[in-house]
Amino acid sequence: IWSDTTPRSQVEQTEFKNGLITYYNRAPKFVDKFFRRGQLKCMATHQWHARDMVIAGHIWKFSQHGKGLDKFGLLINDSGSARNGFLMLEHVEKKFDIKHLCIVYNLKELQFKVLNPHLKDIIIAGSNPPIKFSELGKLRHPVGKFPFRRLLGFHALCAHKFAKEKGWITEKECGDFQTFHDLSETASIPNIQ
Repeated sequence: IWSDTTPRSQVEQTEFKNGLITYYNRAPKFVDKFFRRGQLKCMATHQWHARDMVIAGHIWKFSQHGKGLDKFGLLINDSGSARNGFLMLEHVEKKFDIKHLCIVYNLKELQFKVLNPHLKDIIIAGSNPPIKFSELGKLRHPVGKFPFRRLLGFHALCAHKFAKEKGWITEKECGDFQTFHDLSETASIPNIQ
């Protein structure tokens, strides 16, 4: 699911990105607009960056065209929902896509978890001041404006299984992972054994 890529048209991608900016309130406030013109705030680093450095990423890949979302109590059209995405620096978004990191539910908030141990001390390209992957904390979003947690939970489950196969985490760490798909109403999680 996360390795397939089918590019969206430029218009579709711009519309999706604009929807994410609005939903997650990532554009500068009125007072900052003069100083932050053309910038967006990354949901991972919580830093301001040029708009083209912040990627509009999908949780459930666009290339799936909504296929499989019904298993999570979602509709095909939900693949284009702002709740199916986030705004992050490209370096972070790419590592999420290839399951080297995931987002887990920890102490009532969504936290980044780096699964690839070789990634932990790497500085995130474009972060200023520099931030290492191990320093990523919580996913920044407005109160009450969550991404689809059931999809993040499924991604985290798949990422943990991938990390175990790679030898990055132990069988116990993988088995101890608690999915959080049930935080969303009408959610279920498919069996991926």
